[in-house]
Amino acid sequence: MWSFADIFSPVHVIFLELIMGPTCSIIYENEPMEPGTMDRPPRKMSNTFLSFNQLLLSIVQGLVITAGCLGAGYYYLQQQADETQVRTVIFITLLLSNIFLTLVNRSFRLSIFSTMKYRNNLVPIIIIITLIFLLAFLYIPYMQQLFRLRSLPVPVYVTCAIIAFAATMWMEIWKKVRFGMHKSGSDSIK
Repeated sequence: MWSFADIFSPVHVIFLELIMGPTCSIIYENEPMEPGTMDRPPRKMSNTFLSFNQLLLSIVQGLVITAGCLGAGYYYLQQQADETQVRTVIFITLLLSNIFLTLVNRSFRLSIFSTMKYRNNLVPIIIIITLIFLLAFLYIPYMQQLFRLRSLPVPVYVTCAIIAFAATMWMEIWKKVRFGMHKSGSDSIK
């Protein structure tokens, strides 16, 4: 049974909003145009910017990440971890998921291996800044107290990274099945 009622406090939510929103905006606004974009027909003026399928896909991504984060927390809860450790596990998994999600969603058609070749100097900068913040929260006493987190053994960090990776990288399989990872980018999400 889940015994902790307040895993995240307002300070966690504010930080997540400050790091996740700008991360996506700054990175995606500086992405180059995908190959084949000009070969596709224009979007009808009556259509919304975000199609139903794109919205559904985003909701599924969010639900899978939520399941991964809560699953990780629940696992450590069953291992008799205290509230601080469970909070830390969920927080780390969520931040790492955001990093992986940012990399995966650079294209809804092309593989992460294709998009890694894009020239966007902000991607490594944003990832490094996020990781520096995470390390500060885990190892600087004042930040640990403010965020109610603590440092954990390395195997726990590895577990968080594996869960975050799995909760986001399934999208690469979806792209492969849906689009066959075409380099031309001539298909679109409908």
